[in-house]
Amino acid sequence: MFGREAALGGTQIFASGSVRMRPSEALRHHMELGSTGALSIVDTDGAYISVFLMQGEILSAESVWDGAGLVKRLVNGHHVSSEKGVELVRRLGHAAQVGDVLFGTVPDDVVMELYACRFQENLARFMLSDAVPEFVEKESIHVENVQVGHDSYELLSQLGAILERVRYLMQPDLSILLSLGEEPPATAQQARLLEALPSSGVVADWVEVSPFEPIFTLVCIEELLELGALEEFSSLDDLSDKTEKIPVVEDSPTPAEPVEEPMVVDGPVIVDEEMTMFADNEFARGRSGDGQFTVSRDLLDTVDLSGLSLLDHEPPEDELILEMEEGDQDAVSGAVTLSFGSPPLTSEEAITKIEVTNEVLRQICLALDEELGSGTGQASIQLLVESARTDFVPLFDRLEAARDGALRTERMILNIEKRPDQERRRLLNRAMRDIIERGFTLAVERISEERFEDMLEGIAGYQMRLGL
Repeated sequence: MFGREAALGGTQIFASGSVRMRPSEALRHHMELGSTGALSIVDTDGAYISVFLMQGEILSAESVWDGAGLVKRLVNGHHVSSEKGVELVRRLGHAAQVGDVLFGTVPDDVVMELYACRFQENLARFMLSDAVPEFVEKESIHVENVQVGHDSYELLSQLGAILERVRYLMQPDLSILLSLGEEPPATAQQARLLEALPSSGVVADWVEVSPFEPIFTLVCIEELLELGALEEFSSLDDLSDKTEKIPVVEDSPTPAEPVEEPMVVDGPVIVDEEMTMFADNEFARGRSGDGQFTVSRDLLDTVDLSGLSLLDHEPPEDELILEMEEGDQDAVSGAVTLSFGSPPLTSEEAITKIEVTNEVLRQICLALDEELGSGTGQASIQLLVESARTDFVPLFDRLEAARDGALRTERMILNIEKRPDQERRRLLNRAMRDIIERGFTLAVERISEERFEDMLEGIAGYQMRLGL
């Protein structure tokens, strides 16, 4: 089905005579195998594009043109001037990583958004290519633009659907002629693209000046064509006919009344049925007479409070306790609004908690190595991982302690993202506290008291940084 895989010194070239595996097929193949490594191609424009996999999950997609491409997006999006862009490109030639140049130049959230879009752009270009892919197996992945939190198979399906949707705009050589239409844009992204474009031109020219990556630009163009905000022409003559038919309005001696600009709506169209929850459905409440209301009961939630007596009993140590925020009591009806639960765990918070835990594990590992010999710390931390409680096993799945005792942040993020949103914060907090406490117990039994006190001094304040 996939042709012959010829192994050449750890590198697999996917080809079989005149029949060869496309990059997208090779990518799915290695996802199914659970491979860890880099799948690379040389694109038609000479760009070297690599997709990095970790145990079958797409972790990153990078190109040799990433630095220049990201700077171009910054210039086109008016985040930096053209002169600043030239300076940034020059600095990229001497920088170890793209982020060394971009972070600090523009806000961090701008860089992170650019990184996410560049990741999908590279992945889309990889899927479109007909080049022969090569796979190099790796023990670990070290890349700059790591993207986690997605379902790799779903991501490929979505990008495949997008590529099919805009494929006609890419033939041949992005030379389709477009001009501004009569309809207004429907989203802020569409309006932003139109502001950056000339009144007419071919798709290739518009992609060149777009503030968005090419694949997202084509999607936006396709939406504008469907909306009528852009029009497609087969030749310059057709475009000229259109412009000649536009009447010329002579200058008026009196100023014209200001015309209200149409509101740009950023988001999906909301139908009437979706507005039901915001409607005023109270028809009669309170005492009899004018102003009486009744409440449509099919819109009410029912909360059973009969089990509140159970709160008198002391809960088990590991039982989840929902905290109740102070509620507002309605003076008329006596109804109390209760708010339960903690805020959802963000990726930034998760990374911070894992990195703080790694600081502690490194100190424990170092103390064990100094006391008992090199390698003892790593083996001990790995034992802590493998002996985790059953309810923490999903978080430590396929994790191996590094030489310094640290756990791979990207692998833990992948694991935590697979859990339901409502349990992520609690699971991560408890798992990190558990492995740290078991590490302390192990260390206090195996190292001297003096060394243990020195270790504690090196990690002072970790609980506050961990948010426990």
